[in-house]
Amino acid sequence: MKNSEYGRSMVEMLGVLAVVGVMSVGGITGYSKMMAQYKINKAIQQIEQISSKLISVGSGAASYEGLSNASAIKFDAIPSEAREASGSNLVNPFGGKIIIEAAAFLAPDDLPAAGAVDKQAFTISYTDLPEDACVALSSHNWAGGKNTNLIGIGIVPAETQLSSVASLIYQNCDGSKSGSKLAACSNGSTYSVPLSVSIAANVCNCANDTCAIMFKYF
Repeated sequence: MKNSEYGRSMVEMLGVLAVVGVMSVGGITGYSKMMAQYKINKAIQQIEQISSKLISVGSGAASYEGLSNASAIKFDAIPSEAREASGSNLVNPFGGKIIIEAAAFLAPDDLPAAGAVDKQAFTISYTDLPEDACVALSSHNWAGGKNTNLIGIGIVPAETQLSSVASLIYQNCDGSKSGSKLAACSNGSTYSVPLSVSIAANVCNCANDTCAIMFKYF
């Protein structure tokens, strides 16, 4: 009788362990998804905060000449969680970089004079993004928010290619896609902000979480 009871107890225990195992796997998966969404939401908040502050700071200036991570920190435009303990390196919620730079507002052919310096815009770049974050950020309705100063966004498979999309995003850019890089504009062009999820998923095809996105504002 005792042996029978022992046998049933072992079967029951194994059943309990199996249920706990399934619940643990489900819990880990759910937690991972929750953390990924948290990071995406945090990145959106950061970009909105940084851009709004820099636009406010630059509203009375002739240009954004000299704008950098260091000056953005001095302007108190950077959220505290994005700042490292020292220096001007900035980190995004996914562990990649935040890069802030002055940029051109007009296309070279539209400059009023040869050799004229145009730094009337600025860029905010986020690097080392996983594909799902790249899709979420590029399909987010940025132009539909309070900030209407967004000129466009550029998406590339790696940080080293950011400059290649910066030169495509100007006041009247029409959006373009070349290979794995894409420039989307806020003026209702062929590729416009926000991107559809299907287009975003197609261009955010980056191996090893290396996607990079650039946002250009004036």
